[in-house]
Formats: sequence, structure tokens, C-alpha cells
Amino acid sequence: MVLLAFSACSYSYALASTIFPLMNATAQPITNSNFLTYVNPNDGFRIQYPSNWEKIEFSQGIVEENRNILVNFISPPENGLDVFREYFIIEKGNFSSHLSMTQYVDRHINTKKTLPNFKLIEWSQILVAGKPAYKIVFTYSNPEVGTTKTMEILADRVDKIYVLSFNADVEKYSNYSLVIDRMVKSFD
Repeated sequence: MVLLAFSACSYSYALASTIFPLMNATAQPITNSNFLTYVNPNDGFRIQYPSNWEKIEFSQGIVEENRNILVNFISPPENGLDVFREYFIIEKGNFSSHLSMTQYVDRHINTKKTLPNFKLIEWSQILVAGKPAYKIVFTYSNPEVGTTKTMEILADRVDKIYVLSFNADVEKYSNYSLVIDRMVKSFD
């Protein structure tokens, strides 16, 4: 089950690298005027994302861990030597009524523990669009890029679970905190 989640991250990154080869570009400072709104009427959500990030929609969806990957937002390369483009994925799955949200989060964390050198950094309850959600932050060894730091937001909506996942090189993770905070706060 975890191997599928890891492969989804690797697959999305590999797909993004193939479709959007590294260019000689620099990251732009984020301001209020350079965000776009992505609306997904089929799955009932909207989110703001930086206008200079690539957007890849998965109309048919890729199923991993019983969730469909709906959209992936990929940061621009920081320079011609940037080998890892940070990305933010939104997934949707069915939420089983026989589990509480806390039990679901516990199971989710347990599946992540099989990632190489997994280290749980944070696990907390937060509000997303005024509704309770869970935030999980962890690191693991990624054979392609070194240590990856991931933040996942798990939010249940009626009988669905949404997973908002930001993945970054551990050394660059904090550089994206304002951008990711805005994206998460705009998810509705």
C-alpha cells in the first residue's frame, strides 16, 4: 500500500520531468497578483496556486492507495541545475464510515512508516475551509533526490477524503511555506 503512494510521488515527478524539462528559469517571489484559481467542478473543490507553477490534471485519474490523483501543481525550476521541482498534489478517495478520522490518519501514518528513513515531524489537527482536518509532516529518503520533506493534509468531506500533499527537497521546504500556506487556506 505504501509502495503505491511512493510510486505515485515518483511517477508524478517523472511525468512532470518528461513533460516540462528543466529550463533556465528562476523562482519568482509570490505576491497576491500572481495566483490563479483552479476549479474542479466534478470533484467539488477550488484552490489557488502560483501562476508560474505547472498544472497537470488527471481527468481519468491515477489510483493509488484507493485514491485518485486529481491534479498536480509543479514549481518552476530554480535554475538549470535544479533536479527536483517541488510539487503539490491533490488526491480524492472514499472515506470508510467504519473508521473515525483519527483511525484513518493513524493508518495513513503507519503506511508511511515503511518509506526509507521515515521520520514523523508533526501530526496535528487543523482547520481547512472551516472544517477539521489533519496535518502530517514527515521526511524520508528519496533515491532520486535525497531527503524529501512532505506535508500532507487529510480532510474529510461527507464520504470523501482529500489528501493535499506538498513534497520538497528538505533543504528548500521552508522557502515554500508562504505559498503552501496560501494554497491550503484557499482549498474549499
